[in-house]
Amino acid sequence: MEDNREAALTLVLEMDPSVDGVLLLNAWNDCSCSFLPRGLDFFVVDTAVMCGVPATLRWLRLALRIPENAALSVTVQAAARQPVRPVILDLESYRKRGLRSKPGWVEHHTKWVNRTIRARKRACAMVREALAGAQAPS
Repeated sequence: MEDNREAALTLVLEMDPSVDGVLLLNAWNDCSCSFLPRGLDFFVVDTAVMCGVPATLRWLRLALRIPENAALSVTVQAAARQPVRPVILDLESYRKRGLRSKPGWVEHHTKWVNRTIRARKRACAMVREALAGAQAPS
């Protein structure tokens, strides 16, 4: 959600300080990350920075099991209704497959896969924190 934007963007920049800030903000906005659950928002924006917005949205829709041509609003609604961790894991799988088809795979595959794994771990930790906060007694 919007309150997680700064934390998510900071994590992306920590993972790759060379990321252009404008590209990062555009990816966040183009993927409607402000409306995605905590953890998924970070993983989606990091995937969009690495693989591009169109591919990321296509993979997100596949992970959510909705039509590939679904409107972004439908995608966001579907994300809000489903458990977040399985969506992140599915998106990670699509991301790894997509990276294999990129030029430079042979040279950079270790770096790209390690970043994907670190991003997934951080995203899942964000989900756990959000669930723990939601279950904490008031």
